[in-house]
Amino acid sequence: MASLIKKKVGRKYYYYIVESKRINGKPRIVHQVYLGSVENILKRFEERAQRSGRNCECQM
Repeated sequence: MASLIKKKVGRKYYYYIVESKRINGKPRIVHQVYLGSVENILKRFEERAQRSGRNCECQM
């Protein structure tokens, strides 16, 4: 099952999509995709919305 997790590095938070499975009875991350910080995620989201011609106003 995939889920969104937040990791703190120094004073900043970074987000990942992870897929976990049970290995030898314990949950382990088997696949991880880096998404970046909230600012970077919003920036990519807004750029993609502009390319598709949709009006998107994201606020934090």
